[in-house]
Amino acid sequence: MVNDLQKVKDLLITCGCSKRIISNYISCIKRFKNFYEGKELKNLKEQDILEYLKINIS
Repeated sequence: MVNDLQKVKDLLITCGCSKRIISNYISCIKRFKNFYEGKELKNLKEQDILEYLKINIS
């Protein structure tokens, strides 16, 4: 997980994003991954993502 997050962080730095934006993106990704802990993210379906958004985004 750390390696994946570092790749995202490196990409955002390359795109010129601010430290605050990078921190927000990383935080959101961590929460998403923790929500589906124990599941392979590559196996998630659209419905799973919509469920997460419905529960966690207001």
